[in-house]
Amino acid sequence: LEVSFIRMYPLFSPFPSRGTGGAVFWPCLLALVTFANTASGNKTLNRENDAWALIASADGASFQAPHIPGGCRASITASGFELVQERDGGRVLAEWFTVHGHGRDGNISAPWTGGEPIPGDRSVWFQGERMAVHYEHSPQGLRQNFTVFMRPPGEGELSISLDLEGDHRATLEGTDGLRFSDHEGNTTFDYRDLRCWDAAQKPLKAHMELVDADHGQRLSLFVDDADALYPITIVLTVIIGLRSIQERAPMDGGL
Repeated sequence: LEVSFIRMYPLFSPFPSRGTGGAVFWPCLLALVTFANTASGNKTLNRENDAWALIASADGASFQAPHIPGGCRASITASGFELVQERDGGRVLAEWFTVHGHGRDGNISAPWTGGEPIPGDRSVWFQGERMAVHYEHSPQGLRQNFTVFMRPPGEGELSISLDLEGDHRATLEGTDGLRFSDHEGNTTFDYRDLRCWDAAQKPLKAHMELVDADHGQRLSLFVDDADALYPITIVLTVIIGLRSIQERAPMDGGL
């Protein structure tokens, strides 16, 4: 499968504000998991018959997005999500994106500890003290939105860190993207198109840095927020190139 087009746009989403019964609208940090071959039809009948509804676990701590276009599924928790594709009883794609936290210059002053899930028909919010993470399942894929509410203390650039772990390895593509490849060098998916703006819609300079970590890799997104008005929006897109994946045999023993 090949990506046919990508549409990028700011997203303003409501979440319940603490101490009030209303809702506050914030711009969100957006990462979009998308594929070229999407299912047709956007009409929602009801949760039982809606293919894009998120399925909660019995304890309500995790949520399944079972119909990501391209034959993938995602398992979502407060800490992040796992993207999986299976074929012939084995996994050909399994990658974890774990939100580590944010701070300055790659140092974490506000670790992400998750939050109470607030589920909707096709979405779920995890709201923390300084940041919220929102997921939305749709025919276009799985959206992951991060909202940083307030300026972190200290000097240097705003940074948001994610831990990457799986059978695939990422390399930097310029300063605004990653390319993931398997052990044979086949490209499997990209994480790219880094853009950033503040609450006044002013574009902000941003770049990526990638280092090896104990159990995978650490990705840091750096944003020049010196004159920015919070909250800040950072936009990324995960693009899955499934042609190379589907031609491969399943990984021995899975992950």
